[in-house]
Amino acid sequence: MQYAPTYSNTKMVQLISNWISAAIGAGLIVAFIDWLRTYRRERRERHISVLREQIQHLYGPIYYLVQQNKTCFQASDDISKAAKEEYSGKNWAPSALKTVEKEIKNTIDTQNEYVELVMRNNEKIMNILNNNIHLAELEDYEKFSIFIKDYFRLQIETGKILKEKKEADETNSDQKLPIAVVLKLPEISFMDPNFAYMVEKRFREIKNEYKKYYK
Repeated sequence: MQYAPTYSNTKMVQLISNWISAAIGAGLIVAFIDWLRTYRRERRERHISVLREQIQHLYGPIYYLVQQNKTCFQASDDISKAAKEEYSGKNWAPSALKTVEKEIKNTIDTQNEYVELVMRNNEKIMNILNNNIHLAELEDYEKFSIFIKDYFRLQIETGKILKEKKEADETNSDQKLPIAVVLKLPEISFMDPNFAYMVEKRFREIKNEYKKYYK
């Protein structure tokens, strides 16, 4: 009489143990794959969120104000060139000098209005930096610090700050640094070209990277 093959108790235990180990191993692999997918998705979402914050609250607004400043500079330069062509190197009749002086003063006043617009924009840029500097790329801090230095120098050295002090001491409201000191100081920029270039370049880079996630 023939009997069906059977497993000994030891072999049966080993088989069950192997099966359980395989099941656990497969479960761990699936769990790891799920974790990895979740990690990558969350990392992607965090990166997108940072890019969005940089565009909306730092580089985007500053880029917009930088473009306004460049427009103001160009308009002021155009007026300066036109005025130079109109008034330079000409012999005016004495009777016309008063009119010419008034026209030149009005021209300079118009140019100064563009400068005032730039100053207001720079104040807005400072407010943006004060509230959102944590969103800046590390390598951009140096350029931002140059802008901040020029901003404070323009405010203080040209008498654009401390309104309360001026009102309290009108006799010294127009007091400026001695010309000998001014001539030895570094030049002040209303908007350093390197700063403007950095903002434009960084804004485009971040914007292009952000777009990659939504193609």
